Amino acid sequence: FYNYFGIKPYTKDYNFVVDNELRPILSSILGVKSIENVNLSSSAEKYLLKIGVTQNEIENVREKLR
Repeated sequence: FYNYFGIKPYTKDYNFVVDNELRPILSSILGVKSIENVNLSSSAEKYLLKIGVTQNEIENVREKLR
């Protein structure tokens, strides 16, 4: 991972990006108003399956990330 902007975790800039970029994008993708009580792992898998990624491909990625 390369942090292009050099934003430090949990700083004012970090919180701004999370609140104004990341959360809205995830909410839109998942079709929910808030991601606070969403199981992101399960939701990501459902989304990937919906857009055509196979279960086998998902498992291959999981294995590589372990």
